[in-house]
Amino acid sequence: MISFSDWPKRQVLHDLRCVAQASRPAAEARGDAALLAVPLEADLQLACDDDYLSRITALTAVARSEDAELAGYAMALLIGDAVHGQIGFTPDALPVARQPRARRAALARGLHVVDEVHELGTELPELETSLPPERVIAPLVQIAQELRGMVDAVAMADYGMDAERHAEALRAVLDAEGCRFPKGERWYPAEVVELTGHDPDNGATWFPCIALLVLDDIHHHGDFDQMTFRWMRHAKRLVAAPEHVRKPILAGIRHLLESGPPGEWDPYWDWMPQKIAEQAVMVPWEDVA
Repeated sequence: MISFSDWPKRQVLHDLRCVAQASRPAAEARGDAALLAVPLEADLQLACDDDYLSRITALTAVARSEDAELAGYAMALLIGDAVHGQIGFTPDALPVARQPRARRAALARGLHVVDEVHELGTELPELETSLPPERVIAPLVQIAQELRGMVDAVAMADYGMDAERHAEALRAVLDAEGCRFPKGERWYPAEVVELTGHDPDNGATWFPCIALLVLDDIHHHGDFDQMTFRWMRHAKRLVAAPEHVRKPILAGIRHLLESGPPGEWDPYWDWMPQKIAEQAVMVPWEDVA
């Protein structure tokens, strides 16, 4: 399958810039003149001018310092610049492991993308997720279980076919640990949940069905790929959702994104870079410990 998508690279740069922005107040408060002279560019690419070497030198020194927050800021800028194809530092000397979990996850993914460009030939930090699965799953289950009073409405989604059987199967899923779909035969109730999850205009049933589908991808490691298409189609609606559903659903989608190497989860795999630049939506990053 040929893909021209550069969305995974854009997503990594987005996350690295978020890490830099999270650490920027510390840099402004405690950073020296050499660090503050390095611009925080929108795309994290440092200009290849006469100041490039001095900027890399300043960032490298801070990245290896004892101040973990300043180090995180400097590493985000160094790695972001390297994602664009330049590299002026030794990656195995970066103390990524000292960072809080979400920042560590973003920095590690950035280094893995840099390795694809430069073949670093050094041991990379392990990829990890911003949150452990249990902290992602429990809030999604709460949202999914809001369907308990709307089971019959969802069960009618396939033109009313086999509605009673779908309703019975959906109630069983909502009562199951982690709201897991049954093994083997999934049609009941997966078909009506998937149909409802395609249409944001389904009202109160849409967000709980999306939560069920995110859970399905988490439980089955994306084998049924419920969410890439839905993110491509409905990302703006999900990002603008009410807070009580937005935060858990976006945390679940980020978990899917981070559960594999950069590029494995790509909602825009068949889009050209220009269209991605104009229309694609990045998965929001949150500074969680």
